[in-house]
Amino acid sequence: MTATGAQRERLTNSPGYDEFPTWSPDGQWLIFDSDRTGLFQLYQMRPDGSQVERLSTVEADEAVADWSPMGDQLVFESRRESDAYQIYTLDLNTHTVQRLTHTLAPNSQPDWSPDGRQIAFVSERDGHREVYVMNADGTNQQRLTFGLGSTDTPDWSPDGKWILFAVYNVNNYDIYLMRAGGSEAHALTTNPADDFAPRWQP
Repeated sequence: MTATGAQRERLTNSPGYDEFPTWSPDGQWLIFDSDRTGLFQLYQMRPDGSQVERLSTVEADEAVADWSPMGDQLVFESRRESDAYQIYTLDLNTHTVQRLTHTLAPNSQPDWSPDGRQIAFVSERDGHREVYVMNADGTNQQRLTFGLGSTDTPDWSPDGKWILFAVYNVNNYDIYLMRAGGSEAHALTTNPADDFAPRWQP
């Protein structure tokens, strides 16, 4: 649909869940995950719903992918090597897959920084769902959030200076904002309903 909500067009019609669509940097593709075959797998398609292609090559749940700024790689969560989700990258030119996280606890919901140098993600390695950041090759993994509640869905600002994310605290989700280094975290919404999965305007 357009930014005003007009001209809505249905793109998929599968028996399963089709979710978390993300535009490629050049606007020529959408990537999404779907459990249409029983497991959640990664797919890409044209913005008109044509040329649907499965990208996953293993029989394991894989979901929540994001494009690199250059559009040549994907970062995604997968259970291909463990029961807990871990974060991987896929080179779309060579089809090389690289595992970035190696913990017993789940790591999920990756989001690539605009300069391509870092990836924000959610991890439960310290017993709570917190936002972390790492270099694009998986090195220098650092925790950014502390004591706010259960965090989800980090999203970098277009200038790379801020990160939006959702926090579940007491009985609902609210939207929070913080500096990319983890400082100045504060709530943007205080609605009694759930506010979740924020995204920046380009």
